[in-house]
This record gives sequence, structure tokens and C-alpha cells, in this order.
Amino acid sequence: MLRCRWRLGSQAMREMFGVILLLASLSVLITYQISKGLLQKTSDGVLELQIQVDQRFHELRRVLHTSRHGEGGSAGAPAEVVPGENVTFNSGTLGRRLRLYRQDGIQRQITPLYRKLKKLEDVYLDRLGRREKVALVRGSSVAVLRDLPLYEQVLKGHGFSVRKPVWYERQQGEKVQEGHGGKEEDGGSATVGMGVRDDWLVLLCLSFTDGDNGYCLRREEYRKLYNYQKVNRIPGVRGTLWRKDALCNTMNAVSNIPDLKTTQLYLPCYVMPAQYSQYIQDIVKSTEPDVRWIYKPNTPGGGVEVVSTENKVDLLRFKTTEGVLQRLFENPLLLFGSPFNVRVYVAVTSVAPLRAYVYSEGLVQYRQDAKNNFKKVPNRSWFLTQLRHYLTHNFGKEAATVAFHNMESVVLQTLLLAESTLVAHFSGFSQDSHSRPYRCQNCYQLLAFDVIFNSTFYPAVVEVNGQPDMQEGHEGGNNWASNVVKRGAADELLSMLFSRTSVVDDVVRAVKELDSNIGIVDVSCQSWHKFCLTEQDLIYMMDTRREYMNKGNYHQLYPSPSADVYMPLLHSIQKNSLGSRLRTAYPGLSENAPERVHRHPTAELHDVIMRMEHFYHNPESLEDSYDDLNVPVKDEIKLTATEDIQLIKNVYVKPNGKLGITTEEECSEDEELKPYMSAIHTDPPIKLQPSFRATSTEYQATVPYNVLLVKVWATARSCDCEVRLQDTYGPSRPMNYTLGIGSNRVTFHVVDIGHSEPWVINSYTLTIYRESRSERVQESKMGDQQAACQLQQDCDLGLAPDQPCGVQTSAYTSWDTFQQHRAQLPHCHTGDNTGVWYIPCGQCNDENSCDWSQAVWQPDTCRHHIIPRGEVKQCLSKKKLMFIGDSTNRGMMHYIMEQINGSLSEWDKTHNIKVYSNINNNSTMVSFAYYPQFWLPTARRPVFEKALYQLFKRSEAIDNSSSTVLVVGGVQWLGAHHLSVLKNFLDREGWTGIQVIIKGLGSGFHLKVEGLMCLSLEEQRKQVKHNEELMESAKSLGYDVVDTFAMTVSRFKEFLQGRCACHFHRVTEIRDRRKRQTGQGISSPIRYHVEGEINTAYSEILINRMCDKRR
Repeated sequence: MLRCRWRLGSQAMREMFGVILLLASLSVLITYQISKGLLQKTSDGVLELQIQVDQRFHELRRVLHTSRHGEGGSAGAPAEVVPGENVTFNSGTLGRRLRLYRQDGIQRQITPLYRKLKKLEDVYLDRLGRREKVALVRGSSVAVLRDLPLYEQVLKGHGFSVRKPVWYERQQGEKVQEGHGGKEEDGGSATVGMGVRDDWLVLLCLSFTDGDNGYCLRREEYRKLYNYQKVNRIPGVRGTLWRKDALCNTMNAVSNIPDLKTTQLYLPCYVMPAQYSQYIQDIVKSTEPDVRWIYKPNTPGGGVEVVSTENKVDLLRFKTTEGVLQRLFENPLLLFGSPFNVRVYVAVTSVAPLRAYVYSEGLVQYRQDAKNNFKKVPNRSWFLTQLRHYLTHNFGKEAATVAFHNMESVVLQTLLLAESTLVAHFSGFSQDSHSRPYRCQNCYQLLAFDVIFNSTFYPAVVEVNGQPDMQEGHEGGNNWASNVVKRGAADELLSMLFSRTSVVDDVVRAVKELDSNIGIVDVSCQSWHKFCLTEQDLIYMMDTRREYMNKGNYHQLYPSPSADVYMPLLHSIQKNSLGSRLRTAYPGLSENAPERVHRHPTAELHDVIMRMEHFYHNPESLEDSYDDLNVPVKDEIKLTATEDIQLIKNVYVKPNGKLGITTEEECSEDEELKPYMSAIHTDPPIKLQPSFRATSTEYQATVPYNVLLVKVWATARSCDCEVRLQDTYGPSRPMNYTLGIGSNRVTFHVVDIGHSEPWVINSYTLTIYRESRSERVQESKMGDQQAACQLQQDCDLGLAPDQPCGVQTSAYTSWDTFQQHRAQLPHCHTGDNTGVWYIPCGQCNDENSCDWSQAVWQPDTCRHHIIPRGEVKQCLSKKKLMFIGDSTNRGMMHYIMEQINGSLSEWDKTHNIKVYSNINNNSTMVSFAYYPQFWLPTARRPVFEKALYQLFKRSEAIDNSSSTVLVVGGVQWLGAHHLSVLKNFLDREGWTGIQVIIKGLGSGFHLKVEGLMCLSLEEQRKQVKHNEELMESAKSLGYDVVDTFAMTVSRFKEFLQGRCACHFHRVTEIRDRRKRQTGQGISSPIRYHVEGEINTAYSEILINRMCDKRR
């Protein structure tokens, strides 16, 4: 908000218009759009003009500088404009003081908190901006030679000059810069002398130690750094997480915290030789046979060795051998039969309180098996996103989400557990026991976590590397993937650390949302406050917000809105170590009287920063809490080994009526058996035609109408192969298939898993035919006189418990009587009249006597007219029909296109925007936009308004009248907020005269299929109310409606296709044998037909709404 105030004088009115003219000129100069003005006289005689502008206030500095000094003014840099400052514009006689404010939607108040934060930020950003961008490199020769080339490239890309060690410059043949070389020690190390401590922005310590031993920076020098200087080392990491024995000791300490005894972040381990005796005692007590262990030497790059407890003599060597014995991870998750580990890059930018990020891309390294000590497979690695894609295809979207959520969780919990040890390590940097705690505010570090998964997607941290290998390989082979990830992690970390984004306004608003029992030192800190935020706390909050706004492809680990769940963990850590240790070490600290510059640890600040994170994210994250079905996503996703995620080994399987494997026979090593499957299994069991033989690749089966779902899996004859469903990357385990009415095809791929990419060496198909209701009709039971029966809801999906279910007797004595009564009813003029299905049956209590092909949807008080094709063509001539929604909406569109043209000559399962112009002799235009695009990540999905805009843009020349029809809807994604967006869009674009028809919700998502949500009965019942409210909201906005919910739910078993069990239409090719047998060699155009009795019923209602002459 730009606010201008001036005192009324004798020439007030004339000057008022002059000021308005000046402001208008300024708005042109600085590209601000004046959106709203308000002129009023205040009680103190001030005439006040308020003008709304956008948030790019800093651009005003340039103009104010010119206005202050005039055309001949100072040529210096424009002065910083501080909100609240009086500024004089020298422009003729219009010299008046303008009081300027920047407001982000609300008037900013210059409060004591704002002044404090603004001062802290200005000092920091000013010093950061004035310093020369110098990166000082120190460390050990091995690490510098390996990693500096990549870091130097990244630093120079950010405008840094890189000052390297003297020995490195000499070795590279470069000219040495005198005075910046430092002191060479230990064959290539150099320390930073105090004489140059203020001459750099970042100290790049490349070393296999913490660097505080003289390799990079002496301990006493850490406390003397300026706040804008950064050191890429957190002292204590090596002795807490980095060394293999240190990580083992840290994770074993978890067992001493009662609340964390069941937590398994790290596999059981023993440090040798110190814990040799304890190790021997434990394995002797163990009842598990031959538990295998992995030996890891403490030296970097020492490899691993698999050790068996059966050979007790061999274990004696660990009495004198340094290293770690770690239990082998049982039942590991495999990629194409190979073990693998995931390397994720984690940036820690603050300790106590913690601030950490994980890079969105990582590396997946294939490993050899245990016989070969899990050595790396050369040139065989993946991006982390490829692993997610693989898990999604093989185990479903939910399982992939669980795996990655679990991985981030164990990384974060490891950091939280290590934090108290790091804080204790920092005590050695304090001058004496009464000095304020040192928290290493200048420190950051890029860590590499190596993680493995078991077959139920539970991860464990294997190693943590504090100096990850950043050496770039040649671009051949798989090195390009590694190079891309390493460059990205280093580059975006620098962007995050040295950003100059102003965050004062955000932090002020967030702090104001905190409870009144939280005080602020130097602002309002009273004895009754729970605790008071210190200056260092506020700096932490601003740094956190600034880093988040510049995080790029880093994902926020902590703090983040999802970190609420770690409060019990933090309390346990604090209760058992952190809190008492801090106050014992620093008796000068008091709970009720915090030191002015003290920074609270994570546990104490957790609740405050969680509320701030929720405040920041709330506007953006509301839509993320709902999926495409308008059903809230569950807070906790839990999968166990029994929930369809069991990996099927290459074994023979004999079902015994229960899910899972019951008996096993070993697979064959015979190379000639590689192309063959050993068996096809289904649950429930179905009879294959012909009976299974390994050399036959095509099978058929028929199931009755009531079988809606079948679990399918198969096994391979060869030990080197897997059988995968759907595609070459599909799952190799039991998978649920929905069975629509008619044919359903299942494809099995026999895949050789001994290669980096799956090799398909054979394919089998199983076509399962599901009978329709009509095929169950027993004509002998029909009789000559058919009864008129009705169906309101299916008993297997009773959404209305107080209403009758199944086929019931109606008020009509016969089917003929019903037909006669129906013919006399008036036409319906709305599309949501309450009704039921009527079916001719021999007896209403016997569904097998009903002719479902003759079923009709009948409203209670009117009838929907079936308009002849000729009238449909005439009605829809010169109209534009636009559809936006999912495939069920598309099914109605295809039906209408067929009704107009007599057949469907063009169709596809488009998932974008499609325009059809060959309809009704080119007199009717039809267009379709698929929404929502649920297969895309949430952040990349086009929002509803954007999808509308693109549809209207592609449809061209929209006529603002009823000759333009927009049909909106789908299965279960449509909500009232979509209607609000639609109305605002049409109002803004001036298309309020078009006809809008809202399709109601539909049946679907009631069967358990991987990758899709399965709604419970209670959730299905909630959809009833949701649909009613949706229809009422649409009608209140003046829109037409077609209510499809009751029509589809009552016959939910009659879906024709789709994993969602929600498609009541199917497009099939019309086979014209006569034309094919002419032998003239001229192919006739292929024509298609839209099947589906239920789709036909509600599509005809839609045509009625389009052709209602009352509009």
C-alpha cells in the first residue's frame, strides 16, 4: 500500500490534483499498476490518498533517488527506502512529504518487533552485499585434489573468486596469489590465519576430518567469525556420525533411552575390538541360527566382508581388529534381483536448533550379492527418481510414497539423535564454563547418507559420509547421472546459503500468530511468559525462512509442517540427555531468564517453529491434503508385509485358499527353461482354458457376474527370471485386477533380470471374461407376463441403511402397465429428479428372471424423453459443446458424438485437450479437456482455472449464449470450490450467457487396487451427502445438472472397464464383414460404437438438458 498524506492549505485542492498527476507519472516510470484509490480527510485535518500497488517495493528506490536529488542530484547509489520514512519529492511547487508504506494485503504497522527484525536483517544483508565474494579453500591434499574441481566450477558460477592452497596452485601450474596461501602442513593442509579471517565469505574445508584440528580452522577462531561468513564443517560430525564406529556408538545409545528402545534407525552393531566380549556373549545367547554380519573397517574405502557366526574360530580375529560388525539386513529389497543402496545428499545448515534439507535427487547404486561382499556393480546406477518410478510401477503409488517417507524419516531421526552429542562437542569451543553456549551459527555441512530397504520398504541408515565424493567422472556410462546429482546438490546449496531475500514481513506475521505466552527479549519478555525468544532465535527464524524461499530442489526436512510427529522423540532426547547436559555444563542459563543472545535448542523451540511453519504453508498446502477424489488423504500411511507387498520369488506355488505362498519348490538353473513360466495363479481360483502348459502362451477364463476382483500372479521356471505383470517394469508379485463386464486382458512378461535393463524373453496372456447380468437371465423363468420390478440400491453397497435394497416389487401390476403409465408422464425439465431403475422380471424376488437389457431409469414424477437422432442433429447444429472432466465425462461426449453422426469415426483416450470439428457435417464443434491430471505430481498439475482457460482458448470464437454448452464433472473429484472457481472465471471473462451443465458424482473406487484409493463404506456414504450439496450449489448458481450418482451406485457392479471400477461405457470397433470381403483393396473408414446401458441413460438426460426448448 502506498499512502500519501499532506496538510490542507489554501492551495490544497490544486496541489491534490498535482500530486495525483505526479503519482500517475511515477506509476508509469516504475511499472506499477494502480488498482484502487481512496481519498479521504482524517480527523486530524490530513487529506489521505491510498493507492494499491504490488509488492515490488524495492524498485521504488530508483525513482525516489531521482526525485530526491532532481536531475542534477547526486550520482551515488539510490538510498534505501525504509517503510515509515518521510521522503520529499522536489518537483516544482509540489514539495510535500509523502509517508510511504509497503503493505502485503494489509496495512503494515511499524511495531517494535518489526524494527528489531528489520535492523537485524539490514545489518546482515548489508554486510553480505558489501563483501567481496571470496571462497577460501583449505584441507587435505587427497580431498582437495578429488573434490575441488567440481566445487570451483560451482563457486565461479555464483561469482566467487576461489583462493586455493599454494601447493595446489603450484601443482596445477597456476600463479600463486601472495598473502593468501596460508601455512602448509602435513603434506597439504593449511590453516586460516587470523589476519585473513574477514577476507572471505565461505571457507571450503575439504578434509576427512572435522577440520578443527588445524587442517582448516582452529577451534578458537570459530567464535571470532562474522555472522555472514560460512564454514562447510560442523565440528563433531566425524565423532558422532561420520566414522563407522562413531555412528555405531551413537545409534547404540538409542537403546539407553526408554522411549526409543523399539526404534531401528540403524542395524545392530558392535565396535571392535572394544565390544568384542559383548558381541560374543550376545551371539551365544541368541537362538537365531547362523546370523550373518558385515565387517566394516574404520578406514575409508575399506570395503566390507560378510561374516558368519558358525565359524567361531574366525571370529577370534576381531579381538584385535578395528572396525564395526553390523548385522546383515535380512530380506533386502532387490532391483532386478540385485541388492542396492541409496545415497541421499543432506544439507545441515544449523544445529541446536536443527535445520536440514534433503536434495530431491540422489543416486541408486547396484551391488553384487553377499557372496561377493556387496561390491559395487560398475556403471550401473540410477537416479533416485528412477527408483521411485520403479516402486510405483511394481508396488503401487502408496508403497513408493511410504518408502520415500520412511527414508526421510530415518535420516531426520538420525540427525535429531546426533544433535545432543554435537552440542556437547561444541562446549569445547567455549572460553570457559560460564560463557554462553556455542552453537556454530556459521557452520553448515553437506552429508551423504547411505540407506538400504528391506522388502517391506523399511529403511536403515548404513553409513554417513561427511566428505562425500564430489569427483566428476567422464560423461560416458552412468557417470553422467552421478555428475548431475553432485553438481546440483552443491550449486543449489550455495544459492540457499547466500541469498539476500528479505523475509522480515513473513517472519513478523508468523510470530504474531504465536501464543500470547511466548515473549520476545527486548520487545516484550515478562515473567509469566512460557519463554522468550532471543535475538539468536529470531535470526534462526529469518535464516530458516530465507533458506526455504531459495531451497531450489532441496526438500525441507526440519523444520517442516510434517515434523510435528517428532515432538515425543525430542522430549525423550531432552529428558535423557540434552536438557540436563546443557544446564549442567552452563549453570549461568536459566529457564525463566534466558540470556539475551542465547539460542534455544530444537526441543525447546520445536512447538514455536512448527506453528510458524504451519502458518507459512497453510495457504499453499490446503490443496495437498486432498487427493483427486475429494477425500482427505490419511495422515499416516502404513503398509505391512501382508498387504500385497510381498515379493514373489521364483518358486512353484500351490494355493490352499489363503493368500500368499504355501509350498515352494526350487527354481531351475537350466538355461533352456528361461522363456517359460511354471504356473499362473489366481485368487479366487479360476479354470483356465486350455489347462496350463509352459509352452502355451494364451489362455481364457470365464467368471460369473458377481466376481468383481481377482488376484493374479505367476512364477518363472528359471531362477534368473521373474514374471512381471502389466509391463516390463511391472510388479512381480500378486496384484489385484478389477473385472469389468466382458473381456479383461492380463499380460505376463517373463523377464531376464540378469541385465541392467529388463529383457523380455516371452509373454503370456490371460483373457478373463466376466458375465453380464443379462447373460444370467433364464428365459424359462421370464414368463409371458413380466412384472415391473424396481432397484433403488444394491445390497452389497447399502449406502442408505434405512432403505430397501435389491430388486423389489413396484406399485405396477405388470411391465406393460408401467410402460403405459410412463408414456403419460410429462417431460422432465431438470436432470436431478429422484428416481429408481425399473426392470421387467418373471419374479421380483429372483434376479435371474430379470431382463436387465430392458432396464430404464425412471424419475418419480416425470420422464426423460429419448430425442430422435434427427432432432438431436438439428438441436445441436451451430453449437459448441465443451467438456471438462475425467474419462466418465469423455464417455458421455463420445455417446453424443455417435448420436449426432450415426457412428463414431474418431475417438481416443485423450488425457489432454482435443477438438473435434467433423461433427454434424462440420456444424457442431466438440472439445474436451481432461481434468484433473492425477498422474502428475501435485505441484505440476494444472489448476482447474488454468484447465478452463486452455479449453476455452482452444475452442476459439466462443459465443456468449446458450449456443455454447460447457459440461463439467467426473467420478468423485468435483467439489463446491470448483464451482466457485468456475463462476469467477466465467464472470471475469464475460461468458456468463453460456449454458453450464454440472455432472454429478459417480460410483467407483470401492475395490482395493494398488495405486488407487479404496473408499470405505462410511466414506462412500459421505459421498451421498457431498453429491446432494454439489447439485444444490450448482442450481443456486443457475447451472443445469445431471445427477448420475444414484444411477451408477445402484448398479455399481455393472462397470465395463477401468481399475477404478467407475467406467460405465466402452468404445468398440464396428466390424463390417461385408465391406471387408469385397476384395477391392480399398479400406473403408473404421467406425466405433459406444457401449454401456447406464452411460446411455445419463447421456440421454444430458442431451435433454442441451435441447430443452425452454432455455
